Amino acid sequence: MKYKCLIWGNGVIFNQNYNLVKYYEQKNEIEIVGITANLECFSKMNGIPFVKKSELNSLEFDAVVVMTDRKMFKEIVDEATKMSLNPDIFIPMDVLRLACFNFDKYFELKKSKVSILSNNCWGGFTYHSLSLRFESPLINMFEDDNSYLKLMSNLEHYLSCELVETGKGYNAVSKFDYPICSLEDVTLHFNHYDSFDKAKSCWDERKKRINYENMMPVMYTTSRTKADAFDELPYEKKVCFVPFESDKKSHLYIDFYEKMGDVEFWRVVNWMAMGRFNYYDIFDLLLDGKKTILHETAD
Repeated sequence: MKYKCLIWGNGVIFNQNYNLVKYYEQKNEIEIVGITANLECFSKMNGIPFVKKSELNSLEFDAVVVMTDRKMFKEIVDEATKMSLNPDIFIPMDVLRLACFNFDKYFELKKSKVSILSNNCWGGFTYHSLSLRFESPLINMFEDDNSYLKLMSNLEHYLSCELVETGKGYNAVSKFDYPICSLEDVTLHFNHYDSFDKAKSCWDERKKRINYENMMPVMYTTSRTKADAFDELPYEKKVCFVPFESDKKSHLYIDFYEKMGDVEFWRVVNWMAMGRFNYYDIFDLLLDGKKTILHETAD
């Protein structure tokens, strides 16, 4: 599909990224049909028609690239929603910079409302990089291998249990105590929350969003036994990041990890989600569970 694309914003970020948007136009993924912004003294910018906000409802478009930072992006989407524009077609500029970005795949992924069920911060980082709403309660927290495998082996049951605070842990980076909680015999570490009330409020709200028709379990482990147990979980698509070769369908071998020196494996997994290493195609992974590797490691 070729999208009729509106650009929203004409400041510094527009000037810095205009050629990137033109790249997608050259790829024939979009047709830029107009530019809008608060400053309405223009008739054209870079040869593209300038459209006043008051006239947007008369313009035909199916994608909006927002040329601002993420904070302003939310404000613009809120403003557009009040103008009866569809918030689901808005994309922050930086998402277009992701490896393997494609307009069709991005809108398909956005529409799919995939619930990423990760045993560490990989899920939250991935949602954030894609500018997608958290469709999972497993955000800003972690579980050890045993608890995660128990949780995912009987997810609906455990999510029906009341979250109970059982202890405290310490976040050495942010320098605060965080709540350790349980769902029966499953232990959850809410290491990015400084109080149980905050953790429980987010947990209860996000738990309601789970899309049981499109779940994506994601685990990292250095244990072959735990990785094999993950492979047995009854989910259509899933991925377990591992630092060793494996023929299991769900395993994704991070073959460059051994060359990184004294770095914890979980950090490498999170760095990939944050964009430090573009090792896999995130769109293929979340849409179909397909493990498309983007790089080859030198011998």
